[in-house]
Amino acid sequence: MNLRRSFAVTKRILKDLRNDKRTIALICIAPIFSMFVFGLAFSGDVKDVRMIVVDNDDGYAVPPGGFAFDLSDQIISNLDEEVLDLEHMDSADDAVREVENGNAYAVLVFPLDFSRDAYLKLENESYSGNTTIRLLLDRSNVNVAGAIAENVNRAIFETAGELGQEPHIALDSENAIYGQNAEFMDFFVPGIISFVVYLLTTLLTLIAFVGERSSG
Repeated sequence: MNLRRSFAVTKRILKDLRNDKRTIALICIAPIFSMFVFGLAFSGDVKDVRMIVVDNDDGYAVPPGGFAFDLSDQIISNLDEEVLDLEHMDSADDAVREVENGNAYAVLVFPLDFSRDAYLKLENESYSGNTTIRLLLDRSNVNVAGAIAENVNRAIFETAGELGQEPHIALDSENAIYGQNAEFMDFFVPGIISFVVYLLTTLLTLIAFVGERSSG
């Protein structure tokens, strides 16, 4: 390789670039845009996700002394507020409509007499009360839905640890408001297709410009 010729070619290209502001902009902006797209797609940090809590539980006064036992409040207090932006509503139907309108990502519903049934199940495992918490998710964004479900499960696990025994709580998150049975590929592939289309369009445009310029 002749270094003198290489230097001459490099010098000529740099002079051309100095007068070609569009190419300079493409060189600078395209990589930044690409990194932003992939960073957004692969980002594992989920923060300030709005979730609506519908707490139908009024707690339970444990006999004989009337000790206050409020399991739903304990679980809510163990939710990570950095990940979840909690809002309380009285109606599950109104909360679901908020998700349908795109104003929230999930609804967490505690059943009526949840604390009482959980306490009585601690005393007697054969008790048939309802201790199932419903988590209604918008699964159209799999990353966000997974982070919400993980956070709720962690809160239940931490609450069980505070009680010192398993309170027989079940979490029902099977019924999604949107994106039933959605998988990560369903969310990821459209972004990749869009990026590939953008990349190919850019490359083909560059090739077309070079061809036109070469042919005069």
